[in-house]
Amino acid sequence: MTDKETNSEQKNENPEINKKGLLLGLVLGMAVGAGIGVAIGNIALGVAIGLAMGIPIGIAFNRNKQPN
Repeated sequence: MTDKETNSEQKNENPEINKKGLLLGLVLGMAVGAGIGVAIGNIALGVAIGLAMGIPIGIAFNRNKQPN
């Protein structure tokens, strides 16, 4: 197998997600969402927006970096 094939296989693997980081993203998202909810007058909608933002943020924070 060539180096190029090995590198492409490594990139296709799903990165493991750190659960603590995902939880941190969710908590931060809910907190920010609650603030947005207070500003727009609907806390439930704000928390939903915060959760929608928090999940990808938590995932982005916690991808294991693979060497190049």
